[in-house]
Amino acid sequence: RSDSAHEVYPSLFEALTWAHSLWDTWFRLVEPQDRHLDGLRYVRDRCHHELAAAIYPDSAAPGGWRWYGIAHLPPEDVGRGHDREGAKNYSELLEQRPVLETLEIVERHFRSIVPDHEL
Repeated sequence: RSDSAHEVYPSLFEALTWAHSLWDTWFRLVEPQDRHLDGLRYVRDRCHHELAAAIYPDSAAPGGWRWYGIAHLPPEDVGRGHDREGAKNYSELLEQRPVLETLEIVERHFRSIVPDHEL
């Protein structure tokens, strides 16, 4: 609920990095796969190496932040190819939506597949 990008971006950056790592090493093997996690992986891949912002402040949004539109994100890495499924999931589930909403959905997904005492 901070208005300061200096306070929000590092935490979001770390959350996206952990979500990407978990997706890469374990969650891909779990069925059903979560489309929100795939959308997070996509936005992380688009922004991570550019250190680009994936969100913008919006006082009307729960938590005060929204995901940027896909056109605002840095271009996809040419060497990685086009991730059509990730782009679709980002566009349909995250784009212009409140960041807090997405993180709450992903938290519920994590809790549904990992016992509480392990989180």
